[in-house]
Amino acid sequence: MEKAKAELSHRVTVAREGFIPNPKRKLLDDVRDVVRLKHHSLRTEQTYVDWIKQHTIFHDMLHPREMGAEIGQS
Repeated sequence: MEKAKAELSHRVTVAREGFIPNPKRKLLDDVRDVVRLKHHSLRTEQTYVDWIKQHTIFHDMLHPREMGAEIGQS
């Protein structure tokens, strides 16, 4: 019961304040929450998740937070 209340509280916070990513949660869980918040279809959600998985696998399983920081730096 407490877990359900915490999840509901998280979703209400997302709806009121915009999405604030939680670094302790998994990336795809956050993606699913945002897609659902925007009322996209379940098929759209699955397509986004599949593309993110493919992208992550292509980049040797790096998390997106770990990518891209080297581009403008020297």
